[in-house]
Amino acid sequence: MPRWYLGFRCQAKNRQSKANRFAEQVQQHDLGTHIPVMRVEKGQKQGEFYLFLAIESQSTGDVPVAVQHVLPLFSSLGKPIQKPGSSLFEPFTLDQIRAMVGTEHTVHDYTRLIPYIPHKIPVQSDPFAHQDQAVHPTEADMEDLLRRSQHYDRLLFWLSAAGSGSWQTFQNVCCALGLEGRQDVPAHILRRLRLLGHMETSSDRSRWSATPPVLVQSEDERSYFLCGQRDHAILQAFRNRGHIEEEPQPSGAAPARILIHAFDNIDSITKFAQQHTIKFAGNAALRLAQILPPLDEWKHTLDVLPHFSPYQYQPKRFSGTGFVEANFDQHASGFYQFWTLKQHASASDNAEYTLFYDAEHEFFLRGDWYGLRFLDHRARGLSCPITYEAASGKLAIPIDWRWPELYERVLVLASGKLPIHHKQWLIYESITPALLAELIPRLSLEREETTESCMML
Repeated sequence: MPRWYLGFRCQAKNRQSKANRFAEQVQQHDLGTHIPVMRVEKGQKQGEFYLFLAIESQSTGDVPVAVQHVLPLFSSLGKPIQKPGSSLFEPFTLDQIRAMVGTEHTVHDYTRLIPYIPHKIPVQSDPFAHQDQAVHPTEADMEDLLRRSQHYDRLLFWLSAAGSGSWQTFQNVCCALGLEGRQDVPAHILRRLRLLGHMETSSDRSRWSATPPVLVQSEDERSYFLCGQRDHAILQAFRNRGHIEEEPQPSGAAPARILIHAFDNIDSITKFAQQHTIKFAGNAALRLAQILPPLDEWKHTLDVLPHFSPYQYQPKRFSGTGFVEANFDQHASGFYQFWTLKQHASASDNAEYTLFYDAEHEFFLRGDWYGLRFLDHRARGLSCPITYEAASGKLAIPIDWRWPELYERVLVLASGKLPIHHKQWLIYESITPALLAELIPRLSLEREETTESCMML
């Protein structure tokens, strides 16, 4: 695959600062496979200079689609060098720019990676600050939210009727309902459905099944929400029984929460559930939390790849905030992506494997992405910081510390709602002190007693 260069004429008092801003855009938009390196004109550190981004594409001058989307951002950092009398970029070869950039600026040499610019939570960031002071949504905003939510409602109705199927079937249904391409992908949709208790999948994710309908007790112990299969007959039965609320999930990114206010006591719930073949699960979040294994035990339940050879691939190791090219280190645990070697590279934008390496046992482990990242944080000796408001029952977790799916499901089942994204935090509702007490030792959580000193990642 040929490598060529896009050129930009830049103005800056500090070249390194400007170069870092280009690098930050590359990393934030995950363009490392298309823009592996950059080079900067040699000369004075201030004033005008030229910066070149290396592009790897099928042919010289062919800008990958992913890069095209970010070109306006690059153009805001420097004026692109275009072909004379044309709006098209002028493609440069290394031979054409070699004399300009020289070899003395080795930090920008084509053999060096663009540095990852970590996005950190500000010191003393308060996850709950101004959350209740957000701009009130307009009528148009609410209509858009309901419209998005209804797409996912239809998805759950279809999945409930089908009962089970293959991963390919799930992808096809998402596409047919217009969900794929709405800044969403089927794998993320499937994860949210599992968190909400609507679906389960086989260990290799090749098969899915809708879970039977279940009534789960909410934190206030006076209302209940519905998990699993649903159809119009079940919803009508609840309406006939009493008041129900259909509340969209945050951002409308999953089927609406069905909240039922219809029962006076456990006996009436049990009788209704038996009549309509619905299971009553009580406080499912607390019950699940009480049987969860500690993180180290959970790690040993992950799939092991006993014959995996890392030396057949190009590794990228998780740096704490992103993946960067690195040699495989068999003496240190770490979170890796393994890419096919360049001579065998395909057109895929995805790594061949994403695995956690357990150096103590010399195992390569496969599991959910957030779970493997969590293991990597813990392998670095870090503890997950959390902030808790007992009065409101809200729990805030830094977005870069999202929990393994099995543990996050407990938080979601406490309310039947997905977390709210607020600044750099995930905020979960209806978390009781008893529930949190079960989770802290299992995940070695580090609780912040006040919101004045939230840990910076």
